[in-house]
Parts: sequence; structure tokens; C-alpha cells
Amino acid sequence: DWGALARRPAAAARFRHVVLVDPPPFAELEAMAALAEAGEGAEGPGYLHLAWGPAEAALAANCLALEWEPRGPAGQVWRLLIKGGGEAAGADLAGLLAGAGEHPRTPETSARAVAVLSELGLCEWGGDGAERGLRVVSSERTQLERSRAYAACVARHEEGKRFLQSKAPSS
Repeated sequence: DWGALARRPAAAARFRHVVLVDPPPFAELEAMAALAEAGEGAEGPGYLHLAWGPAEAALAANCLALEWEPRGPAGQVWRLLIKGGGEAAGADLAGLLAGAGEHPRTPETSARAVAVLSELGLCEWGGDGAERGLRVVSSERTQLERSRAYAACVARHEEGKRFLQSKAPSS
């Protein structure tokens, strides 16, 4: 998947054929996948097969929003933290950060949500090691848009949306 490729950029170059079943959400991921076509692998030039259509492009846009639109995750982390008495640690914190849905949030998405809340002075990390936890330090209403982390996430989401639209197949 695109996350795995981001963690191991040269992975695609090891294969002679790489099939992309959904469009890349960012230009740098597309470039990593293209290493297969460039012939960086042991067998010489490879082939990059684009195998997505409108349904896969729509799914990619939805996944991008889940990963990079910070309002929903930050709000859910905040509500679950308040509901849990204003503090969470250990397994309770892990569950809170994973989210209440059937599919857990990625650690990266949770980290971005906490970064927004922390930057706004709404919560903070405390403790050490296994005792590390998250707690509410303010319940004052604020605008998420005041957070630089929030603005950076929104900008990254918009960048991905534009890139995906540029890759949308004609129907």
C-alpha cells in the first residue's frame, strides 16, 4: 500500500512488474512507484501498470480525507478523553487514540489529532514510559484553525486532493 511504500521508498524497484490498483495520493509516492519502471531492479527495466478506475479514485479520495482531515479525529479524541474523566493512559489511551469505529485510526492520524489539541493547549502528555498518558488541561472553546498543525494537515489534504483529481480517469 502507499503507506508501506512511503516507509520503504525503494521497495517497488525490486519488482519487474508493479500494479497500482488505486491512484497515489501524492506526487512523491507516484515517483517511488515509478522506480520499478525506471529499471532500478536487478532484472532491468520494469513495467508500471495503472489499474484503477473511477471507483478506486473515489475510494482513494475518501481514504485521503480519513488520514489527513484533522477535524474529525481531533474532535473524537477530545470527546473520548472528556468522557473518560479527562485522562487516559495504557490500554484506555490506546483505545481512545484508535477511535471508536470498526477500523482503527492509524498511529499517524492519532498523532496529528493530539498535536492539534496539544498545540491549542487543550490537552497534554504526562508521565514517563508505560505510565505516559494524555490529560485535559483546558476545556475552553477554541477554533481548530488557530493550530499550525491543523493548518498543515488541511494543506496536505488539499495537496493530495488536487493530485488525485489530476490522476482521475476520464469516464
